[in-house]
Amino acid sequence: MPCKRENLIVLRYAFNECYTQVVSLEEPEVKKQKIIINELGGTWSRSGSESTFKIGEPCYPRYKCSYKIIGIYDRTKIEHLNTMVYAANEAVRDRSHDD
Repeated sequence: MPCKRENLIVLRYAFNECYTQVVSLEEPEVKKQKIIINELGGTWSRSGSESTFKIGEPCYPRYKCSYKIIGIYDRTKIEHLNTMVYAANEAVRDRSHDD
């Protein structure tokens, strides 16, 4: 599903990894990760990685998530936002059971 880069937001683990946060693709820590966006294909990947993920879906299993990024979502699509909320809750729940 096509998307526009300017509408994309990133759900990632916060620095303490107990919480999640929503940030821009332009956020310095995200930019360091060299995220590649395929706007026409509606996918994203990290430079040098073989894994490709759909925009609007969380990357599971968690160990395949690229450097704390849980997913990339289109902020103009309500179904993406609903999925993002669920993914954020699941990510925090997963971390709370790691011990």
